[in-house]
Amino acid sequence: MVADLFNGSIRCVDLRDGSVSTFAGSGESDIKHGSCSDASFYYPASVCVDPIHPGCFFVGDRCTIRYCDGPNSSVSLVAGSTSQGYRDGAAETAGFCEISGLICTDSGQALYASDLHNHRIRSVNLNARQVKTVCGDGRCRYDKWKGDGGAVRSEPAISEPFQLCLDRSSPEPALWIATRTGLRRFDTETGTYRYRYRPCDGADFISCCIPVCMCVYVCR
Repeated sequence: MVADLFNGSIRCVDLRDGSVSTFAGSGESDIKHGSCSDASFYYPASVCVDPIHPGCFFVGDRCTIRYCDGPNSSVSLVAGSTSQGYRDGAAETAGFCEISGLICTDSGQALYASDLHNHRIRSVNLNARQVKTVCGDGRCRYDKWKGDGGAVRSEPAISEPFQLCLDRSSPEPALWIATRTGLRRFDTETGTYRYRYRPCDGADFISCCIPVCMCVYVCR
């Protein structure tokens, strides 16, 4: 599945024959629920699989998280509202500001979202329908972490988290986060993280911020 950002739709690529079809989205730039063909997406930037229900997907759509139910051909709201902002709490009233990355845990009970312009990583408890901030305090600090040598930190500032993935190669629960200033590994139990790669190592990030980490994936 591919989040087709500027076409406002979710596309399906059949790897067997190379064909491409529209799975959900009318092509209109809007936030509208309903059937897969009638629903519309405003700015779908990320998509992840529901590991429990085959044929179902979560979509990060600007300031909302949507659920595409393939077997029932429907699109519904998981969390967020039509207005950008920042708010933890009940999923239906939570505020996001550009969801650029989304991942579902293997149990299918929680989501982690990169809240790009709020400079935070958010979690969504799918059973309790609650949203909370797990990393970041809203500050954007391009010069942070320069020359830290990969030391463990608890500093909450995180600059523009673009994408994230689960570290399934490690026994402890952790996230890899691709940010404006490099790649971080965040321990979800201790709340600490390390800088594992800095795109302009030894340089001033403010004057050298072109090689941005946009995507991350853990190979097993």
